[in-house]
Amino acid sequence: MYSSIEEDDRNEVIEKCYWPLFSLAENGIPIGIEASAVTLEIISNLDSKWVAALKKYLNEGKIEFIGSGYSQIIGPLVPAEVNDWNQKLGLETYENLLNARPRIALINEMAYSAGIVEHYLNHNYEAIIMEWNNPRKYHQEWENELRYFPQKALGNNGHSIPLIWADTIAFQKFQHYVHGEYSIIDYLDYLQKHNSQDARYFPLYLNDVEIFDYRPGRYHNEPKLRKNSEWEQIINLYKKLSKHKWIEFLFPSQIIDIPKE
Repeated sequence: MYSSIEEDDRNEVIEKCYWPLFSLAENGIPIGIEASAVTLEIISNLDSKWVAALKKYLNEGKIEFIGSGYSQIIGPLVPAEVNDWNQKLGLETYENLLNARPRIALINEMAYSAGIVEHYLNHNYEAIIMEWNNPRKYHQEWENELRYFPQKALGNNGHSIPLIWADTIAFQKFQHYVHGEYSIIDYLDYLQKHNSQDARYFPLYLNDVEIFDYRPGRYHNEPKLRKNSEWEQIINLYKKLSKHKWIEFLFPSQIIDIPKE
C-alpha cells in the first residue's frame, strides 16, 4: 500500500523489495517487519509464498512482526470507533494469515496524539514505536539523552504505554548510504557520534523498504538505481557493523524486555 506504487508494480515490489528482507534474517540479523493487515492480504493474493515464508521466520524467531492495524489510517484524524475497529480487524487478520499477534505497534505515519494510546492498550499491545524528532522539536525541555531509551506515552485517560523511538535523521542517513550518496566512513562516523560507554538503544532504520532496488518514479529527486544490488549493500553493511564490538543488534521487543534498574 505504499502510496507511490502503481498496482501493476506490486509483484515487482514483492520480488525486489520484500523477498530480500528474509536475507537479513538468514544472515542472523534480528529485524522487525511492519505491515498493515490489508497489505498482507494483498501480498497473500499475489504471492502467498511470501506470507508463508514470513510465518516460518516468525515461528523460528528470526523475525519479529510489528503491527499497525488493518489499514494505515492516521489515527488522530478519525473517530475513536474507527481506530478501535482498525486495531481489532488488524489483529484478526494477523492471526489468520500469520498465526501471530504482534506485541508492538508502529504509529501510522508517525502521527501521534494522546487519544490513540487507549486503542493500543485496549488491544493488548505492549509498546508503540513513534518518531523522536518532531516531538522533541516542540518539547525543548526534554533532555537529548531520552532519545536513547524507551519512554512511556501518556494517554488521555491517565494510562501509559511503553514507547520505542524511531529517528528521522537515522533512516535518512541509512538511505543515503545504501543509495550510494554517503560513504561507509561517513556513516560509521555518524553512528559513532551516538555511541556511549553506557548501553544505549538507537534505531538504524524504521522506514519504507520499497525504495531499495526499486524506484516508484514519481519523485524528481529520486536517486538512480545502482548497478549493484542495494540489498547486497544493506546485508554487507550489517555484516560490517556486526564486527564492531560497540554495536549489538536487538529485536524491538528486547528493548522493552530489558529489566529496569
